[in-house]
Amino acid sequence: MFFNILNKPATWLCASILVSATAPANELTLDDVFPTDRVLDVQITVAEKDWDKIRHQSRNFVSALHEDRKNAHIDGPYEYVTADVKINGVKFEKVGLRKKGFIGSQSTSRPSLKIKLNHTDKAQKIGGLTNLTMNNNKQDNTIVSQFMGYALFNAAGSPAPRCAFAKVTVNGKNLGVYSHVETVRKTVLNRGFGNEDGTLYEGTVVDFYEGWDGSFERKTGNRDWRTSAK
Repeated sequence: MFFNILNKPATWLCASILVSATAPANELTLDDVFPTDRVLDVQITVAEKDWDKIRHQSRNFVSALHEDRKNAHIDGPYEYVTADVKINGVKFEKVGLRKKGFIGSQSTSRPSLKIKLNHTDKAQKIGGLTNLTMNNNKQDNTIVSQFMGYALFNAAGSPAPRCAFAKVTVNGKNLGVYSHVETVRKTVLNRGFGNEDGTLYEGTVVDFYEGWDGSFERKTGNRDWRTSAK
């Protein structure tokens, strides 16, 4: 769950991206990377030892759901390694690659993935977006729930990420079709609210329970509602 403090509040169910075309990376736009009429081709190259490292990293219920979460966000166990990625032929070198997922989407053979384009080159991005999210749809055999759900929210005028489909390969091995979801950051804020000046929070398996306000993680912005409200 995400919510944003701007001129008006918003709530989101969570979910991130990749690209198209053969134009230079700096000419790619967000519209280019969220097509609805084709599947993106995402090719990842990473050292085998690093791939083995990240795909075997995991969470457990005890640490992930411990009551300590009520006081502060608990950092995840996943670490970035260095990799290269080609998105429909456009190459991004020395990006950050890590596993993602809470509990249900974890997998050692076909993990959900985060790609950090500006891991080493701080200027490397696509239309302002620096972090890409590839969801493995482990809990959705239809593969279409995220794609259709976010399309519905956006069509209804409710701020939400965009979603596309991507064929993902790692070191030449086809991992199948992933849901490529726009990371909820400044690009979503600008599109949904007209600016990026508010403060964005993320809450994982939490709600607005009394005494649990510390469990929300501030992702962007400077205004902290938890301290300003006291």
